[in-house]
Amino acid sequence: MSTLAQAEKQVDNPYIAAEMDSAYVEFLRTHPEYEATGLLDEWRKTEYGRLDENKQIYLDYTGGGLYGVSQLRQHTAMLEKNVLGNPHSANPTSLAMTDLVEETRRYVLQYFNTNAEKYTAVFTANASGALKLVGEAYPFASGGQYALTFDNHNSVNGIREFARSKGARVHYVPVGFPDLRLEQDIL
Repeated sequence: MSTLAQAEKQVDNPYIAAEMDSAYVEFLRTHPEYEATGLLDEWRKTEYGRLDENKQIYLDYTGGGLYGVSQLRQHTAMLEKNVLGNPHSANPTSLAMTDLVEETRRYVLQYFNTNAEKYTAVFTANASGALKLVGEAYPFASGGQYALTFDNHNSVNGIREFARSKGARVHYVPVGFPDLRLEQDIL
C-alpha cells in the first residue's frame, strides 16, 4: 500500500499501526512521489511478509541477506528433485553438485560482465570469510601500507592484523563530509 487513495481506504491496514494511519495519509499528501514505491511495498508483503508478521526490521545485509519466499520455494523444489553430493568427489551426485556450483560461478561472473579467463568467483559463507581470504592472500610486505577508514565492518579491521604480521604499516584515513568519501589529498 503506497497510494494515497489506498491509504485513505484502508484504516485497518495490518502493515501500519492504526495510530499511524492518519500520519501516513498526510505523508503521502506531502510526498506524492512515494507512491512510486508501491511495487516495493508489495514485494515486501509477498516475499518478506515474515518481517511484518514478527514486527522486525532487518538491516544486516553485509552479514547475510534475507531469502525471499519465492527463493525458498525454488530452492526446496530443486532439493526435492535432485540428489546432490560433495562437489569435491567424482560420483554422479557429486558431479551434479559440481555442475550447479560451476553454473552459479559462471552466472556471477557474467553478472559482473567478465569471465573465468579474467577472474575466479570464490564462494564463502559470509563477508567475514571473504575478507579473511583477502587478508590471507594479499601480498602484504615490510615497507608496504594498508589504509582503511575509521568506521569499517569488523572483518575489514581484521585485515590489518595480516598486514601488520607481514610488516606493513596501517593507516586510518578520515572521510570527508557531507558525502563520506575518502579525502584524496590525505592518500
